[in-house]
Amino acid sequence: MAQTTLQHLLTMSMGQNYEPVLIYGKDWVKSLLTKHQTWPAGSRFFYASMCTYLLSAIVTRITGVTVAQYLDEKLFSKLGISNFYWEEDGMGRNTGGWGLHISTEDMARFGQFLLDNGTVDGASLLSENWIQMATSFQIETAPDYPLSKTENRNGYGYQFWLCSHDAYRASGLYGQLCMVQPVNGLVLSVTSAAGINLTSFIMALMSLIYLSLQACRIAALNQQQV
Repeated sequence: MAQTTLQHLLTMSMGQNYEPVLIYGKDWVKSLLTKHQTWPAGSRFFYASMCTYLLSAIVTRITGVTVAQYLDEKLFSKLGISNFYWEEDGMGRNTGGWGLHISTEDMARFGQFLLDNGTVDGASLLSENWIQMATSFQIETAPDYPLSKTENRNGYGYQFWLCSHDAYRASGLYGQLCMVQPVNGLVLSVTSAAGINLTSFIMALMSLIYLSLQACRIAALNQQQV
């Protein structure tokens, strides 16, 4: 793990091809840093929530506060997000890659923030360049997914999945979803309990969205021709 960088963690490419079993109450950071790497860091994508957990631990190490506390002060309070909860490990660090409990409406607020290039009421809270990098292609994902899982084969940015039709998304456990499609000014927020068929749920939902958008465009064209 000595060669692993922030870039590798952001792009889910720290070199492990498994999610290690961790024991609550132990120091997960120390445990993860001793795990075997299957590939050189940065050479291959493998979706692992522990990458995001390590990013959370790094933020806490640098700032002295949890990710939840940091985001509450720097971002969430500015977006009007106040009712949220983020699970913690046994050392008091937020889990990062999972465990954020937030409403559908507040996820939509976050999506709108991304669509608005990091601005709220005219004030810039996050670099537009960073958002562009985070939501642009950074690493290949297609080799790890069959052709049927089309929405997982478009590449990955910095903690964001790239989608077809010029969109990107943040996907959570059991079908939580925040999708942004800048070309149509679209933000979609979904909370669900899709269970183990998460990928199938996302594929069906995205197909429905794209078909609906196509129908809207056709209707608009027909209206212009009348």
